Amino acid sequence: MGLRIAFETAGGGSRLVLLHGFFGDRSTWWSAGHVEALADRYRLVVIDARGHGASGRPRRKRPR
Repeated sequence: MGLRIAFETAGGGSRLVLLHGFFGDRSTWWSAGHVEALADRYRLVVIDARGHGASGRPRRKRPR
């Protein structure tokens, strides 16, 4: 049983993965203009880390 990892792609060329920092989600890259600036040179893969944005959240294990 895995978690769903949300992502989007844009542009063409060599792949470049954009992963946000601790806070936020993949929309940060779009709103800051990075996707638009890089998409003409790279095939961007813009990811939400698990537990952020539209990606799945791990279940919390209950202590025994």
